[in-house]
Amino acid sequence: MQHWEVLIIDAHATFRRSAVQFIQEHCAEMLCVVGTSTASEQALLLAAELRPQIVLFGLQVIVLPDLSQIMKLRWLLPESGIIALGVLDIDDYRTVICAAGADGLIAKDSLKVSLVPTIEQVMHSYR
Repeated sequence: MQHWEVLIIDAHATFRRSAVQFIQEHCAEMLCVVGTSTASEQALLLAAELRPQIVLFGLQVIVLPDLSQIMKLRWLLPESGIIALGVLDIDDYRTVICAAGADGLIAKDSLKVSLVPTIEQVMHSYR
């Protein structure tokens, strides 16, 4: 089984802790969290330093600043899978997020069900 390094970027510390805990308890055989950060310039520096295979990027309600961050992440990490985590999982929303450079979108409330299949799908496309 493949083992991928993950960077989690989200403005909410509680969500970051929950995501890390879920990955450690249920996905440790395939995922290793190498860092967490808020969505800021610090996140971009951390991404450039760590070069994870997967970035989980938490979207805010107002998504416009996040699109810029996703575009910067894509430029920094062209070979990494970028999966946006949002409140909504609507086709139009997904289209805009993916046009900015994300490889997929998962609704935060379905993370436990959708994370592994989405990661496998995204990472399969990079092989």
